[in-house]
Amino acid sequence: MNSSLITAYKKAAEASVPLLAITTPDPAMTIENLVLIRPTSLKDEPYAVLQWDICQGMTLTPLEQRLLNEKADTNTLQSSKALAALLVDPQTNSQMKNLPFALGKFRDLPSNTIVFIHNAQRFLHDTLVMQAIWHLRDLFKTDGQMLVLLGPSLKLPPELSHDVIVLDDPLPNREQLHSIVDIQYRNFQTGMPNAAPPCPETIENAVDAVLGLSSFEAEQAVSMSFSNKGLNIPRLWEQKYKAIEQTPGLRIYRGAERFTDIGGVAFLKEYLLRILNGRAKPGGIVFIDEMEKSVAGANSSHGDNTGVSQDIHKQLLEHMQNTDATGILMVGPPGASKSLISKAAGNEAGIPTLEFDLGGIKSANVGASEQNMRQALKVITTITNGAALYLATCNSIASISPELRRRFRLGTFMFPLPTLEERAAIWKIYLNKYQLSDSADALIEKPFTGAEIRQCADIAWRLNISVAEAAQYIVPVSISAKTSIEELYSQADGSFLSASYPGTFKKDLGECKTIPSRGTRRTRVAAPISEPV
Repeated sequence: MNSSLITAYKKAAEASVPLLAITTPDPAMTIENLVLIRPTSLKDEPYAVLQWDICQGMTLTPLEQRLLNEKADTNTLQSSKALAALLVDPQTNSQMKNLPFALGKFRDLPSNTIVFIHNAQRFLHDTLVMQAIWHLRDLFKTDGQMLVLLGPSLKLPPELSHDVIVLDDPLPNREQLHSIVDIQYRNFQTGMPNAAPPCPETIENAVDAVLGLSSFEAEQAVSMSFSNKGLNIPRLWEQKYKAIEQTPGLRIYRGAERFTDIGGVAFLKEYLLRILNGRAKPGGIVFIDEMEKSVAGANSSHGDNTGVSQDIHKQLLEHMQNTDATGILMVGPPGASKSLISKAAGNEAGIPTLEFDLGGIKSANVGASEQNMRQALKVITTITNGAALYLATCNSIASISPELRRRFRLGTFMFPLPTLEERAAIWKIYLNKYQLSDSADALIEKPFTGAEIRQCADIAWRLNISVAEAAQYIVPVSISAKTSIEELYSQADGSFLSASYPGTFKKDLGECKTIPSRGTRRTRVAAPISEPV
């Protein structure tokens, strides 16, 4: 468990804080760890910890139940015995599953009692529950009791927002996960005494694979990934993929693309490699596609123009500020390889790439979008070890707030339509990938994007026709979106960096026939955007 949470919880108990909320992906594990912490001020006082859930009502925690079963003679036990008698009262036992009723009975609890409420997020917006919690505030403060609300994400109603202290139980770190893997391996060896002991590299690879999972999820993933030969790391990653993708808006990218699979944008590829291997090496890539569609404000013509978009924008901005996260913003027309280079970056550095779909965060249920966003950011922080490199694309930058843009302080890059030389390189890549023997020389002059060249090669392979014939089935974005591209070029002119060559983007320079190394003079030949197919 995170030491900061333990310290904060202990201080809250010693200060007689009446109402506490803890966001946690694993409430049972959180309780198991916190019940062991006895506040110094209660060292010689009767002290008990209860828990409530909708299935069992109010019960003793497993630890105190174990003390009862063992007939231990402690102050805690004396209090527990009295509470146990209360809990088995036939007149109240069944009614305790009703939270408003249970909260009313909490008024009769002995001093110094702490009560944990499981999955509190399901009940906080019930008027009776909210009012009952509010009424307990002053009473619990006087008697030294504490009500602890637990849930994966807690959105407090306005009536409680100033009365409840909110703490966060982060996902387990590498040290904690290392312990989990070690324990699971020992359990495996108990059943397989002839199994070879794991090498340190296997253990470290296993820890890498379960980063971002809760303690329970990590235990289950590791235990399900053993074979007769030991721990199967690829199977463990598969378990991790399944668990992570339960988080709305998140998935781990599984593609194998490298920068060599991408034609053009030479300058940005070189720049990214230097970042990935620099002094502040990122722990993971977070890729956000078409960010403007999900963070547009109420005054924007883009996005859904709702408070949900504004809240997502606020949380993302606060998260990047609090973690000092930064990244690169990529602007350009569709099909200009913005997404592809973002996904390939993680493979170049050997670090995970998380696809962060901000649109997938949104939910029709009240408060669910905000909860989803907080959970996704918690997973991102854990997997990247607090060192995420954000790579975001957008087709229009106007709807992205200046505050958020400033967080992408590694640069805003313009992806223009591919140059003549870049198109030649892209054609070579996809002709080879699709094993097409015909030449694309006659098509290099056509102003296709990288995505359109891939589309053309794919059509040629599927229909068993020449790429020249396949080109008839494609309308280039340079024609279909001519006006918007020209507007984007004007906006980027002298304001954004060029992804293809050093320095700022210049719309009037047109195509670059050679992409030289640093210090070499460049030769450019102008080319119209709307060149016909």
